[in-house]
Amino acid sequence: MFLGIQLGYATIRTLTDTYVRNCVGDIRALRPTAIVGVPAVWELIRKGILAKVKASGPVSSTIFNVALSIKRLAGNDSIIGNVLDSLVFKTVKEATGGRLSWGVNGGAPLSLDTQEFLSLTLAPIIAGYGMTETTAFVFLVLSDSRANPELSQTLCGPFARVFPVWSRRRSRSFVRDQARRFR
Repeated sequence: MFLGIQLGYATIRTLTDTYVRNCVGDIRALRPTAIVGVPAVWELIRKGILAKVKASGPVSSTIFNVALSIKRLAGNDSIIGNVLDSLVFKTVKEATGGRLSWGVNGGAPLSLDTQEFLSLTLAPIIAGYGMTETTAFVFLVLSDSRANPELSQTLCGPFARVFPVWSRRRSRSFVRDQARRFR
């Protein structure tokens, strides 16, 4: 806000055009560059996209599904992927305001199918993991890594290590020794 960044807030009911009447949904009105949300938000966006594709007819639905399969094989950053973005997925991107560059999921795990679908049709979706009480998110599952969340990458800077704790006294010295090793 200090730098002129605009923030917006939306609820599940007002996010898309599905539940609002006589106006556009918040996502189209705000035209966000980035969205931070929980899995319910991402699932709602995915269901909205699939509903519009289904409502557009069998020919458009087939074109969309073939384009999605081709982009899955070719990749997001390929020339074919960029052509498909401008021809097929442009209307999908306009439904979210047209400026979405990336999204972050947090709060609970996002299904890998939803993450891949939205990363191919809208923008890269990054899933973050961590303990809210202590570290916010430290681990990231990037949109192009088709890995399990258990194999996620650590952010630059922090280190994470899982170790057993046998007793209170031993655990303090163990943590101190491990911290010295990483300095």
